[in-house]
Amino acid sequence: MEKPLFQNSLYEFVLLKEPNALVFNWKDETRSMTYDDFQEACGNYAGFVIEYHTANLIVNSKEFHFELPEKYRAWKNENLNPRYAKAGVSKQAFVMRTKDYELFKQEEVQDEGYVNRYFDTQEQAVTWLNADLWRIIKTTYYERHLKETLTLSKSSFPNFKIN
Repeated sequence: MEKPLFQNSLYEFVLLKEPNALVFNWKDETRSMTYDDFQEACGNYAGFVIEYHTANLIVNSKEFHFELPEKYRAWKNENLNPRYAKAGVSKQAFVMRTKDYELFKQEEVQDEGYVNRYFDTQEQAVTWLNADLWRIIKTTYYERHLKETLTLSKSSFPNFKIN
């Protein structure tokens, strides 16, 4: 397992080189967390996301035991999403307790500039994050190869015209 970049009694942050993701692992001690503690943790995470230029986020909430108030969504949109946009975040994976995952497993939600998706395990989340990476690499390779092939074909047949 990767060594945490930061940890305290409520959470830890772990950097995964593949798929360039910062993992936010909530701990069981969140049972006694306050909303101020929660906001501080999320702000701290956003700072690490910017510092490490991570395009992918994984939030492991299997041990998360805090009830979010209704005002959280507005606070997130105002305080976290702009920082995620600055960092170039494209995907956020939530790893949830199985009972919670069952409610969200089919959802893929577009947030401000990035996509949220829900998983039962971190391995599933990493697979999802890597899938797009390999699609991009493959597409880029084929586009480049196809462009080179077409350029070669045109130069090989200078008198060939298409009407």
